[in-house]
Amino acid sequence: MSGNFKTIVIGLLMIVIALAMFPIVLDSVAAVLAWTSGGSSIATFTGLEALVKISPLLIFIALLAGGGWLTFEGFRGGSSGGSKSDRDLH
Repeated sequence: MSGNFKTIVIGLLMIVIALAMFPIVLDSVAAVLAWTSGGSSIATFTGLEALVKISPLLIFIALLAGGGWLTFEGFRGGSSGGSKSDRDLH
């Protein structure tokens, strides 16, 4: 397996995992938002409700962007010219 192929596979796996896990994460967030105990809820904690609401979107976008970037780099890596030994380090 070449390094470029591994990068493409890992990028595509990241995208698939993001798409598969997103509904599960949303169900978990709904459960956290519905939490109550002894007359208090998640809204009792300053800023926590907003953080819980926005976190799934940020994680989803990060996984999609990271997977897309790795896939792109894998495809681009095979056509890039020159190698590390061709660079002049002085």
